[in-house]
Amino acid sequence: MSKGCDRLKLICALMVVPKSGRKLNSDDVAKMLGALRNDFPLQFADEAQDLIPILQLRARPGDELVAVLRDLATLHAAAGQQLGLCAADLETLWKSNVSPASFQAMGEELSAVAAGLHRHLALVTAVVLPIARLRFTDGDLAALRQGLAARRGIALPHSQN
Repeated sequence: MSKGCDRLKLICALMVVPKSGRKLNSDDVAKMLGALRNDFPLQFADEAQDLIPILQLRARPGDELVAVLRDLATLHAAAGQQLGLCAADLETLWKSNVSPASFQAMGEELSAVAAGLHRHLALVTAVVLPIARLRFTDGDLAALRQGLAARRGIALPHSQN
């Protein structure tokens, strides 16, 4: 999961490019659209359906893990509402070949979304994943692998379940 987070952090950095005034190319736009429509929603699903529920089972009295997981769910809700809208706006602007000023305005929207996504990824990589590494059992890891694989249409061999 952390390698995926690192790649998504790079996408967040790319999303700030239009605000800086640098011209986007079609590869940049394709990467951003792919991340907004597929990668981030899949990351959120991985966390909401597997990572968070397993970690909730591993919470200890007085350790603030429940509050951290609640914060993560709040970030999911905020970002999830913005992803589709932002992707649609970006695609519309790109296809209509509008002026650089329009992309500058889109840059503001992309930067705001990127900031929220970056906060989310920072919380996951700095807090949530290290706790998961300490507390997950072999069975927890197998369940996590199975859930991640299933969402990607991958059938794991029985020995990896």
